Amino acid sequence: MKRIFVVMSDPARAALIGWLISAAGARPSLSEGALPALTELERSEVDAVICSEDVGDMTGEDFRNILRYEPATRLTPVYLITSQTGQQHAEPPNYNVEPATNTLDLVRMVLQQVGVPAGPALPCDSAPGDLRGQMGEVGLAELISWVAEMQLSGHWLIESQDRRGYLLMQGGDITYAEFGGHTGHAALLELLDRVGQDPDSRFRFCRAELPSGPPPRNIEERTERLLMEVTVDLDHRHAERAASA
Repeated sequence: MKRIFVVMSDPARAALIGWLISAAGARPSLSEGALPALTELERSEVDAVICSEDVGDMTGEDFRNILRYEPATRLTPVYLITSQTGQQHAEPPNYNVEPATNTLDLVRMVLQQVGVPAGPALPCDSAPGDLRGQMGEVGLAELISWVAEMQLSGHWLIESQDRRGYLLMQGGDITYAEFGGHTGHAALLELLDRVGQDPDSRFRFCRAELPSGPPPRNIEERTERLLMEVTVDLDHRHAERAASA
């Protein structure tokens, strides 16, 4: 079984990456910091490493440089999520990943590199999706409210222009959100704002049986309250735009 090591400062995203890796049939190993990760990587072999720009004890770039000097890991692919993607060149086995990259796309890319088929295990990869279409008369908030009322579990993929948003829903509640480098409440706000301005935005909701236990979480509110809070923030944003127009 392929093993992928994950070192991230964002525990919710790390948990999501681990869950997706497991769903595809590979083995994830998660670490909260660079120093314990280096110790473990000295003892066992992995097929790829995913790390964030800040890994707690050092920068992600410093962490990757150490791996390049170690005989056991010098050929291991390392995917560094970094805002310096356009400023620093990386050659295999180093890979730079934009912070705004959708987690599903990141995991698929890494799985392909290590030779693990992504579909159909990953959500919305090859499945048709329970709900899909183009934003029209019904807005994203209304669609989310309907799924919440049905108490469904699954994955949302929302595409707007050149960005993809992702929402994880369990039992009708959104537990995880990311969009354009934003996470949690801020991600949902930016997502609703963007799709409201882009009538060509498209969405997919794929029902899924989620693993038992706590899901990856960067949102604590119930969906009904969450949408109310985000709608208020969105109204304020619209009012500020109108005032400055």
